[in-house]
Amino acid sequence: MESRYRSKLTRDVRALLDRIEFETQHEVGVELNPDPSAPDSFNPEHLAVRVNEHSATILIRSDGVFPESGALHELLHIERFWLQGTPQLELDSPWTPGQSEIANALEHLVIVPRQRYYSCDDPSYWVDQMRNIWTSRWPALLTGRVDQDTIRIRAMLGWTTTVHLAPASDIVKTARDALRQSGHLTEAERFREAIVTALPRTERMAAVACDFFGIPLATCRLAYLNAIAGVRTEKRLSDL
Repeated sequence: MESRYRSKLTRDVRALLDRIEFETQHEVGVELNPDPSAPDSFNPEHLAVRVNEHSATILIRSDGVFPESGALHELLHIERFWLQGTPQLELDSPWTPGQSEIANALEHLVIVPRQRYYSCDDPSYWVDQMRNIWTSRWPALLTGRVDQDTIRIRAMLGWTTTVHLAPASDIVKTARDALRQSGHLTEAERFREAIVTALPRTERMAAVACDFFGIPLATCRLAYLNAIAGVRTEKRLSDL
């Protein structure tokens, strides 16, 4: 990683970066994100990551803006995909609005708790993000022109994420009340319970999600990235 970005990391996060780069013999890059931030984004300066079998790049929104907690989050994604053999979930057909959030939401259930072991972790970020979902985005979703499948998926993912990432916050009650009022709470809780039993295996979580969301397993791919050999291997979820 370029020294001007590496220097922004504290010792424990630098150690994670160094281990990734040493074990794979690849440098983690940093580039400006070519895609605009969503208009309703909770954090317009949020980082993202692009990972394949040849390279890993952390995408920033503004030159030089490199928040350490965000960098840690993306490095943990890279660690999962490159060092721990965690597959990326993909669909044959284009993702619908609701489906586009599945892979990242499932990854967050594993990654965010791991951030707590690092000195730069900011638990309040996730509480505030969940609050934004249930006090702003969820009401807008229900009153907007959105199909019911997307609403169901976001209800299940949102509830599971909230309970798992902000269990001690008051926003759990806000989410529960909102889902009970809209009639989605029972299904969302069944989904949460099923996902918890599948953690932390992406293969098992993906199978649970596809079952609840009505996505045929045969249309789902799991991409395994071997950065050392530069090889990508795909498996069908239906073959596991």
